[in-house]
Amino acid sequence: MVKTNLKVLLCIVIFFHVLPAFGQENRYIVYFTDKSNSSFDIDRPEEFLSERAILRRQKNQVSITDSDLPVNQSYLQQVIANGAEVYHTSKWLNAALITIEEANVAALEVMPIVEGVEFVAPGGLVASRKSTKKNLLGKASDNNNREYSTHAADAQNSMLSVNFMHGLGFRGEGILIGVFDSGFINVDNLSYFNHLFADNRIRHTFNFVGNSENVYTLDDHGTQVLSCMAAFNEGQITGTAPGASYLLYITEDDGSEYRIEEFNWIFAAEKADSAGVDIINTSLGYNTFDDPDMDYSVENMDGQTTIISIGAQMAADKGILLINSAGNLGNDPFWRIVAAPADVKGAISVGSINTDTVRSGFSSTGPTADGRLAPDVVALGAGTVVGFNDVSNSSLRASGTSYATPLVTGLAAGIMQAFPEKTKNDILQMIRDSGHQSNDTDNELGFGIPSFSRARNLVVGLPDAFEKGLNLFPNPVDNQLYLQWQGDHPESFKIQIISQVGQIVYENDRPAFITREPVRINTEYLTPGVYVLKVTNRNNHRQFKFMKN
Repeated sequence: MVKTNLKVLLCIVIFFHVLPAFGQENRYIVYFTDKSNSSFDIDRPEEFLSERAILRRQKNQVSITDSDLPVNQSYLQQVIANGAEVYHTSKWLNAALITIEEANVAALEVMPIVEGVEFVAPGGLVASRKSTKKNLLGKASDNNNREYSTHAADAQNSMLSVNFMHGLGFRGEGILIGVFDSGFINVDNLSYFNHLFADNRIRHTFNFVGNSENVYTLDDHGTQVLSCMAAFNEGQITGTAPGASYLLYITEDDGSEYRIEEFNWIFAAEKADSAGVDIINTSLGYNTFDDPDMDYSVENMDGQTTIISIGAQMAADKGILLINSAGNLGNDPFWRIVAAPADVKGAISVGSINTDTVRSGFSSTGPTADGRLAPDVVALGAGTVVGFNDVSNSSLRASGTSYATPLVTGLAAGIMQAFPEKTKNDILQMIRDSGHQSNDTDNELGFGIPSFSRARNLVVGLPDAFEKGLNLFPNPVDNQLYLQWQGDHPESFKIQIISQVGQIVYENDRPAFITREPVRINTEYLTPGVYVLKVTNRNNHRQFKFMKN
């Protein structure tokens, strides 16, 4: 009897030990062969695209094609009938994310409607494993270093001439921005986001990792990224596009790193596309994973090999402006270059600079694997002021190309608002051409620091600010003379003081990203008399006479 019970017990133990081998569920992408017999038609796009999405395509002269048609529902039902559970679908890839037992995969692969099946992550949909890989491209500093100073974000905004942009009334109103990240903890509770909810400008949320609409969870990286664009707390922090509307999507699982996150990005991009999104901000980058078989190589960073870059290029082809972090691999001797999707040809990749406008050591460089310039532009990504995610509603300093990117995204929103007739490609080129080193590009800073003022110059010519908005005071002067712009000055310029006999007694070159604080000129050494102050940029000059007491 005892022997019999022991045998039964051993059988039970063995049964449960081997059970996972037969019942293991994993996540897969199923690719379908076609979209035959679809109930949708490209001649009736209003059935699967919003009016905003259709209008964006028309503005950018983008045709509606079969890639816009939803996945065939009958194909999905056949996959379900074979033991799969379907979670998300991709129109662009004609595919679906499923969970299914390993033993049933072979049966799927031989179905006539199936082009192929790809393993993308172990476990069920919300399986989470602690990962050593981190595809988030920013890191907050110690919380003890919080910023409470007035207008803490002014410097990073002024670098891009965003203060001037806001002063002209362009704060992103009417622009829809998609933010794809790992979580947005406390966005619904922080005062500097209150205006978004009061005006119903959080248009949609979805958590593609957990398959729910709750995005105010999991991680605060997205909270910090969003604050660079959307925050508004008078006297403390103002983002670059506080007037824009937002879609908040969780695509990154910070607990594990598998290729499923690339597909999550594509699912989110398609949902944002259908909603009529104008700009997508991606502060994520992909190169290595928890499963080494999924790893990419430097040679794969060519804009057309990684799955996320394939999806991102499709999004760009739909007329969406993509703004992507360049990556934080600049100090990695085995990598250095930008990580996907920053390698996409039809997008803007953003690197990081320090406050002294030198490339941050961690900021990834170029060229891409196929020899293209990268990054496209740069913004402050070292010591960037971001919102803190607790009820103190304070801000703190953080570093990473994650935070440079949304600064440029907000700038793009303002340019798009200011020039609504411009296409996505026009805006992309305006951002590049407005860089402070657009005539001398390199693979560390790309086109350099973009500027609303310089972008505006490209359209309207020499700005009124140079002709009418430049003031010199006091006059007469004793020891300190001040040169004040009404807005951010449009580009780099030279200051000269010339004596009555034509001698240059003072000369100074000033960069374009000075803040609105007036330029102070020491006149203590000048002898009494009349002088001319000459301000010159690459297009024109302006002269003032002043008296030295």
